[in-house]
Amino acid sequence: MKVLFVTGFTPAKENIRGVSAHPFFLLKTRPNNIDVSMITYNINQLSSNYIHNLQNDLGIHIMVEDIPFSIRIRNNKLGRFFSKRSIYTYINPSKKIQKEIDSFHPDVIWTYPNFFYRWSDLLNQYKFVHSAPDSNTLSCARDFIDTICSKGLIKRIIMNIWYQKSINNDKLGDSKNSIIHFVGIHDLHMYRKIVKQDNGFFILHPHYLLKNKRICFSNKLKILVAGNYDQYMKSGIDRIIAIFYNNPYNLKDKISLAFLGKGWEPIVNQLLEVEYDCNQIKWVDNYIDAIIKYDIQLTPITIGTGTKGKVLDAIGNGLLCIGTKYALENIAVRDKESCLLYRDAHEVPAILNSIYYHHKKYERMARKGREQVRKYHAPSRISQRFFGIIRQNFHLN
Repeated sequence: MKVLFVTGFTPAKENIRGVSAHPFFLLKTRPNNIDVSMITYNINQLSSNYIHNLQNDLGIHIMVEDIPFSIRIRNNKLGRFFSKRSIYTYINPSKKIQKEIDSFHPDVIWTYPNFFYRWSDLLNQYKFVHSAPDSNTLSCARDFIDTICSKGLIKRIIMNIWYQKSINNDKLGDSKNSIIHFVGIHDLHMYRKIVKQDNGFFILHPHYLLKNKRICFSNKLKILVAGNYDQYMKSGIDRIIAIFYNNPYNLKDKISLAFLGKGWEPIVNQLLEVEYDCNQIKWVDNYIDAIIKYDIQLTPITIGTGTKGKVLDAIGNGLLCIGTKYALENIAVRDKESCLLYRDAHEVPAILNSIYYHHKKYERMARKGREQVRKYHAPSRISQRFFGIIRQNFHLN
């Protein structure tokens, strides 16, 4: 099968200035009989030397295409606000690209992420699979639920505008010559609701880099919160910290907390004020080496869609994950068996207290989570499934 991969972001082993890791692992572990050529708009601005090495690593030809001038001059706050859809969805195939496509004559054109739905109509002689992979429409809909996003009339008006932009883009995905790939089951349901078509499919997200660590909890539990102090976790962590502040179960004698990311200074200062063992790490050179030093990852995500990469990283590398339903959705784990799901912030101190007194029980849970993620989110498994669905849908050999 010959596949032309058209991507906004040049693939990489980790997300570099954009969502670049997901396609890397699908390509790296693809079946041997998949011949791939890539066109990248390189929005994440990876170097020519990196791209040269990537060609050899993935065994594919890569062509770098400039973002059209008409897009670049509109890629500002005013231009993005007044466009009917997200700005990059206005990228069209140039004559140069059309010649490249006709020369390669692919069995299918695979695009990533959801910038290129219109290409199905513009190049309707070809078959398309578009990796969304998350639903921006669902993300906007969930934002309305969290008051941190929707507080204030002006903010809600702006949110409604972006919600409509997402709907406008999703409606472009209903071409008869295309199928849409999601890594979230609710993302898929939202897409079907909007387009009234059944041309979407869901498969699990591949895990990324793995290290082997000995799962043995510290006497004083080492807890990691990974990510930035932003709209995705602000509501959730604020509720937990308010409870921690009152020190239920004498928690400050039982846990140490590390915040890996930006903006955590006010949270760290609050905890230090009441003598918690707490610190912030703004940057690490090697993310996986950094996180495997901890026993537990606490992930109080209150909005968002798809699969949460940092949760997948944590569980796959042996950390016990305590998270909300949004943190743990679309990951092959089960509450109280291979992870811990909480519904209210008041549950978190009791959960941590139970872990403190029953290390062995929860170490087994962490091992089970690691086993589940490594089995069901294995990149080779996901890649074979992904390309298998393409073959099946388009009746390719």
